[in-house]
Amino acid sequence: DGVRRSLPRAAVLAVGFAGVAAAATLPGSPLREAIERVVVSRPARPEPPAPVVEAPRPAPVAVEGTAPLPEAGVSILPEGGSVRVQITGAAPGLRVRTRLVAGSRVDVRATGAAADARFRTASGRVEVVGAGTGEVMVDLPRSARAAYVEVNGRVYAAKDGGQLRARVAPAGGTPEFPLFVVPAPE
Repeated sequence: DGVRRSLPRAAVLAVGFAGVAAAATLPGSPLREAIERVVVSRPARPEPPAPVVEAPRPAPVAVEGTAPLPEAGVSILPEGGSVRVQITGAAPGLRVRTRLVAGSRVDVRATGAAADARFRTASGRVEVVGAGTGEVMVDLPRSARAAYVEVNGRVYAAKDGGQLRARVAPAGGTPEFPLFVVPAPE
């Protein structure tokens, strides 16, 4: 007997909910306008900071007739027009090359013993940890507002206006494509 009374109530509730849903979708409906005011007036929630992510290692690159050269790398977008590449725990003798390039992405590649490094990324930041001797190549987007390449806590190069400026004396290369070599600790 209780089931017989519950079925009509359930049917009335289902029809009522369907009517409310239909009214909310009709243009000019007061219910729709009320819902839109609530949704539009709520401030957007800020996005949480991007988590630090370990980048996967690509397979070694083989050149015909030679042994594969170990290579690893990562590519990110600047955050708010700014990017920082930090190379920490870099071995003495590590070669670091940096340049400004067309495009919007920051590319960081390591070859040789430097390819054993770990890569971590976060919003506008790449960290290369434990690069051995070898080479790290950093391509910075010319469109970035600010860009820095830091090695063992010291800024080696920075984007200043439309130019890349060496902050330490390069070991070679050109002003547009400097080569830095990490010195032995003093």
